[in-house]
Amino acid sequence: MPVRPSPTVRRRRLRYELRRLRNEHGLTIEQVQEQSGGDIKAPSISRWENGERSVRPTDLRLLLDIYDVQGERRETLLTLSRQAKERGWWQSYGSAIPEWFQVYVGLEAEASSVRVYESELVHGLLQTPDYYRAFLRAAPAAADEDEAERKIEVRLARQERFTGDDPLDYWAVLNEAVIRRVVGGADVMRKQLDHIAEMAKLPHVGVAEPDPFAAFLAPGSHPRGELAAGGGVVGDDGFHEVRLAGEEQLPA
Repeated sequence: MPVRPSPTVRRRRLRYELRRLRNEHGLTIEQVQEQSGGDIKAPSISRWENGERSVRPTDLRLLLDIYDVQGERRETLLTLSRQAKERGWWQSYGSAIPEWFQVYVGLEAEASSVRVYESELVHGLLQTPDYYRAFLRAAPAAADEDEAERKIEVRLARQERFTGDDPLDYWAVLNEAVIRRVVGGADVMRKQLDHIAEMAKLPHVGVAEPDPFAAFLAPGSHPRGELAAGGGVVGDDGFHEVRLAGEEQLPA
């Protein structure tokens, strides 16, 4: 399937472009306010550049006039602004995607590559419906059946990035505990491991064989070290890196 435009990525790009344009012209936020004749306030400019607030089309056009942006570049930025206000595909699932996770899903939706290290559970993009369903049922605050099925639908929708003309470049490193921890019983776990093996056959998917537990206890060994050097997000449940196409143009 084609990559679905992500408003999360569009907002990120737009705010970066606005800051870059102002810096290219050597202007402070206060000077932009002055050149706008007071129609645009400095606090608003700061919020737009930080992504705290969406810029209105009329204000964006005035900014582009101040920065003397014309032609194709101007149309591109105006299009980014419109797309940034659209709803992401994931928002139709409501509470099935917690608000704190929506930013990650929004970035993942248009990422060119994803690198993950998981220490406890199979990563979501590799999970089978039965594996995830069993996990949800065993969770302390277990979701009801309808909510659980919506969450599974979200998982499957995210996994569609593996197919199509521009598939996601994906690499996962799994701790041995991920393989040994039985979720949902032997049959569910066997099918889950078979699924991982099948996914790893895809040319754009890589899954590292886990080292034995003893290797992780060896002096100086730290499975996250090499990955973390490349940047990303390290959380309690593992390392996650999402790289966007053309990310060199985006802020760190």
